[in-house]
Amino acid sequence: MSTSVELSPPLGYRRGLDGMRALAVLLVAGVHTHPRLVPGGSIGVDVFFVLSGFLITSLLVEERDRQGRIFFGRFYLRRALRLLPALLALIAVVLVWATFVASPSTRHNAYMEVLAALSYTRNLTIWANVPGTLLGHTWSLALEEQFYLVWPLVLTLCIRPRRGALRLAAVFVVLFVVFGVLRGCQFQGPSLLFVERPEALLLGSALALLRRQHGHRWQGDIARSAAKAAVVMGAVGLVLLAAWNGADAMYSIGYSIAALLSAALIFGLIVLDGRGPSRWFSARWAVRFGQISYGFYLWHMPVLRWVDDRLVDTTGLVRVPLGLGLALAAAVVSYRWIETPALRLKARFRAPNPGEGPVGVGQTD
Repeated sequence: MSTSVELSPPLGYRRGLDGMRALAVLLVAGVHTHPRLVPGGSIGVDVFFVLSGFLITSLLVEERDRQGRIFFGRFYLRRALRLLPALLALIAVVLVWATFVASPSTRHNAYMEVLAALSYTRNLTIWANVPGTLLGHTWSLALEEQFYLVWPLVLTLCIRPRRGALRLAAVFVVLFVVFGVLRGCQFQGPSLLFVERPEALLLGSALALLRRQHGHRWQGDIARSAAKAAVVMGAVGLVLLAAWNGADAMYSIGYSIAALLSAALIFGLIVLDGRGPSRWFSARWAVRFGQISYGFYLWHMPVLRWVDDRLVDTTGLVRVPLGLGLALAAAVVSYRWIETPALRLKARFRAPNPGEGPVGVGQTD
């Protein structure tokens, strides 16, 4: 005799999660342009990781609930359509610059970076001390995609109709603690490899699994009060943590705290859905900026580098706004003419979900 299991409704589109992306990319841009003002801005990457783990896991388990299985081919095709078009456009520009403008030594480094970015191994080449600063930030993309190579299979093998999601979430929480302890003990694992900084992806995935099983209970006055506190604590905590000037402490505990704050923020944004303090993240400018955050993340590093090289005798008061402005323009072009057409094609490979609202570009991980 089968036992019915009450699962949460589909996640749908949440404007606040796009706004959360805006906060994440602003933190990353802050540490790259004003390291004294935002010394801990690298936690923006951890915010992205938690959000990515939550969204992708939500989409995968919803597909399994509706279709009875996860379609691996569709999943990897959707990932390619989401990530590759914008990345290939950036790489094409980098190749033209390296071939016709850069010096021979810089050209060689740029070619090596391009190969690493295309193969999603930039985190490994950073560990191997391959030089270059144009595409070094693609280490985070590499880390994510290495995780998602195996994650759908893990879900397929481990999730079973009632308790599988909870057990897997519990395992993830234990792993989160283990990696946090290793970092706190100054465990010197290979820099930027998955074994060193996995807790954000794990925590986001665990939150998605918990929502699948118990999200229908995230209602009522108590849940809404907790959600309001979570949004305020998460937003303010991340900003304060980004302003924290403590490199050693950031490595030992800061990244784990950032992941926890991000998970709390997601919980609050999901429960409130545009009400109360979650309106901060549903503001029109935040949502729009969150939707182009992937393109902005890709372009901001090489553009800042090119501006610094060309205007080396100019004050940072000129170079930084110019570089960020050009990166923003490139992100808008990428979103409008490269990412959006690819996302329309990507939507054709999603399993149908009657009753689900529109999917935002920023949430189609």
